Amino acid sequence: MKHIFVTGASGAIGRAICEALLQQEVTVYAHYHTNRAAIDNLQQQAQELNKKVVAVQADMTSATGAQECLDQLPSELDVLIHAAGHTVEGLFQESTDTQLAGLLQVHVQQPLALTRHFLPSMLRKPYARVVFISSVFGQTGGAYESMYSTAKGGQIAFVKALAKETARTKLTVNAVAPGAIETPMTTKLSQEDLEALTMDIPAGRLGHVKEVVHAVRYFLDPASQYVTGHILSVNGGWYT
Repeated sequence: MKHIFVTGASGAIGRAICEALLQQEVTVYAHYHTNRAAIDNLQQQAQELNKKVVAVQADMTSATGAQECLDQLPSELDVLIHAAGHTVEGLFQESTDTQLAGLLQVHVQQPLALTRHFLPSMLRKPYARVVFISSVFGQTGGAYESMYSTAKGGQIAFVKALAKETARTKLTVNAVAPGAIETPMTTKLSQEDLEALTMDIPAGRLGHVKEVVHAVRYFLDPASQYVTGHILSVNGGWYT
């Protein structure tokens, strides 16, 4: 049975990934920060399917986030999915050091610390995967989200570099880069802003969470062993 850790499992994308994983013979370690109700719901679904979800609580914006997770995780994992994150909108010159530090911790420093910890054992396994949920802004940059774009770009650079280091093993390292996806975050947009955003996307609509999950499942498939260091865009042709 595979052991899979999903950070940000209480968010829309992370939770959907966990729900999809419950269709397999796996133990899912589901990370959350404050939204325990979402994890309780996942555990209820798992129980109905005779599967197991283990709650892992940690603040990934903190410098101790990775260690908080490690204190609640097994010594080895087969799959590590980094889906935790948040954004900060606004002009860069109006940003604060605290905002920047939090973004870099949750998107870069703590995911790298977790990956470094589990890497030695993953390199010995006949199957192992690391997947980041990055962003189109990590590829192209987004105005008013300079810090978030920087953090997501850091994820992409790390994926490409680590994939080269580990390519001769059975570990693959990849990232999904979603564009505008229908989540509680996008429901906060005004109708005017939502229409303007939709018009800017060549596909003419926002993406669905299930489409992001499908991309993750592709990377997890054993048949995708030769795919590593890849950034899979799920954005309807929206390169900002």
